[in-house]
Amino acid sequence: MSNPSLHPLELILRQCAEKAPDPWYPSDYAKETGNSRDSLDPYLDQLRLGGLTRLTDWVAGRGQGYALTPAGEELLKNPRQFARLLAGKWSPALVRENRPTATESSPWERGESVRQSLIYPVQPILTFLLIAINVSIFVIRYASASLYDQIEEFAVAFPGGLLQGQWWRLLTTAFLHQNELHLGFNMYALYALGRNAERIWGHGRYLAIYVVGALGCTCLALAIQPVPCIGASGAICAIFAAEAAWVYYHRQHLDPRLFFAWQRNFTINLVLLVFISFLPRVSWQGHLGGAIAGLLIALWLNYFQFQPGWRRELQWVGVLVIPLLSVGLLMRAMQTSSQWQEIRQDVEREEINSFLTSMRSMDQKASEIYSKKVNPLLEQRGGRRKSQEVSQAINQVDESIQDLQGAAEPLQKRGPFVSRFVERVRQLRLRLTEAWITLLQLAKECLQKGEGCTQKEEERLKQQEDELAKIRSEWREMLESGRRR
Repeated sequence: MSNPSLHPLELILRQCAEKAPDPWYPSDYAKETGNSRDSLDPYLDQLRLGGLTRLTDWVAGRGQGYALTPAGEELLKNPRQFARLLAGKWSPALVRENRPTATESSPWERGESVRQSLIYPVQPILTFLLIAINVSIFVIRYASASLYDQIEEFAVAFPGGLLQGQWWRLLTTAFLHQNELHLGFNMYALYALGRNAERIWGHGRYLAIYVVGALGCTCLALAIQPVPCIGASGAICAIFAAEAAWVYYHRQHLDPRLFFAWQRNFTINLVLLVFISFLPRVSWQGHLGGAIAGLLIALWLNYFQFQPGWRRELQWVGVLVIPLLSVGLLMRAMQTSSQWQEIRQDVEREEINSFLTSMRSMDQKASEIYSKKVNPLLEQRGGRRKSQEVSQAINQVDESIQDLQGAAEPLQKRGPFVSRFVERVRQLRLRLTEAWITLLQLAKECLQKGEGCTQKEEERLKQQEDELAKIRSEWREMLESGRRR
């Protein structure tokens, strides 16, 4: 170089400017000056990562060429910014346009993709949006406590809701927080980690990591300890793990100084995260679940991102596969865990009780109609019955039958229950309802026929009364045994 006393960054930039529009080749410089070609690599990488120079075609015998970018040309014309570069205080401005992406699987293309993610960072729009959503939901509790209670009732991942098939809670619970400290800590962590993660992953993959991490967090936490859990910490752990996976996966394409700085930062944050995970009322299971899910989806995305052709699109299959595996793990725990079995029994008891409460009034109504309206008429001879009383009784019987059928229908659709006792209660309750319906229908037929009601039909009505009495006795015994449980 013409002036070896210059700073290497300035030398490279000015040599590129002098050679323009032709490329500048570091190997030519090394031969002319007798200096080591490798000594230029840290400065070449710094200028490349800063978006001030770009690679040109590789030429046999001369190696890799370099040329100034428009940003590099502008920097040379700006003494103030140039001084900041030499002082180590200059940083590239964020650009809003989409950065180019590699579509080939060669090592060079992979390196280009990694370097472009640093040279062309994206605005962390989703990070700020996610923070805004979390904060806005929390603030609702101060604006309307009743509305916030409704949101919690709908969104919190408590075991009973999942047992009733409310699977959306696995994700919505990640947007709720217990108190100001919980919210503040998580949002600071999301701000600190999310900006850089969104920068290197891009909007779509970053959002996929967040969602998959939130689901993985909730699933593992509930699989190990089935208690309600809330908060975004699992999704944040997924972002942390995914960023670490990206750095280690692409370490050969990164400046060693940048890699070791990242490695040091990860180690410090990992120690802090492990410490926080074992504090009281903090779910280490959720943190672990989020980190595992984030690591898996990051490795999946990294691998398939550089596959050729249609196989590249398989990276998005992981967004479905990993959540399905997480939910499958949780469902297995729900079927095999003794804790989940106890919870399931309690939930099913509450559910069957809600059915029984409404059906109890139906029984009382049917019993009152039969004993006070129908039976007195049946004891009279057909010719002595007043037609008005008969019509009134038949109408009441029809109404009672419809009520019993309407109450029994949801109980029929709900079964079977997993708890054996609750399922026996359901089946016996349905038998009792069916016995009432059959008795009322037989009584209605006798009332309609009047003197035409045969002795055989009367005997059948009597048999149904005995059958109903038998089932009612079994029902009382079962309810009594249930109270002793």
